[in-house]
Amino acid sequence: MEPLARLKHLTQEVWPTQYPGLPFIWNRELDPYVEDPARLARLRWIICSDNPGVEEAKFGRFLAPTGRSGKEARKAIAQAGLNWDEQVIVLNKSILHTPKTVDLKALPAEVVRATEEALAQVILDLLAQTEAKLWIVGFGGCDAKEPGWPRTLAGKERYPASCITPHFYAALRDGGARFKERIFISKHFSHGQFAIEMKQFPADWSLDERLAALPHAKNLFA
Repeated sequence: MEPLARLKHLTQEVWPTQYPGLPFIWNRELDPYVEDPARLARLRWIICSDNPGVEEAKFGRFLAPTGRSGKEARKAIAQAGLNWDEQVIVLNKSILHTPKTVDLKALPAEVVRATEEALAQVILDLLAQTEAKLWIVGFGGCDAKEPGWPRTLAGKERYPASCITPHFYAALRDGGARFKERIFISKHFSHGQFAIEMKQFPADWSLDERLAALPHAKNLFA
């Protein structure tokens, strides 16, 4: 089964049956790629945000264009001269809806981990299948300055309480080294963090050049 078709099956059929009552959200903008996987050949960027918030759950669209983060993402892609509908798809670190990402901590840990690891695997499969680059926004509470992050607590198997989406990053780190030249990580669009981070670079640098100059992905695979 194709990666996105598998994710849709998990999101709409498998997980709701295994874990009834939890808010699993499918990004309906992925439907054209499920129906026609050949469209993936035109893919340039996979953008990975946190998890579906209020706007995303309401409209069934990740980085929904009605939200501030969605507008910022589309602005960056447009400035890069790319077509959002033809060359970009959006996935998340989790497909469980919460008003704020930190609210994932209130959901069953088993389910949160399952969705994070599944999303990481779908992304890895897409990187293997296409020539697209992966742009992850937000650190999910993990310490991105630490080489080989995220780290479990010393002598324990759990992550620090501050980590919100560590299982996604751990799965990506452990399985994505061969794609590391195509993986970029920036601060999130929320609260203007991404825009502030980009101001350190010359205005004439491309999106690719700016993202490549950030240290976060290098630290992940260190």
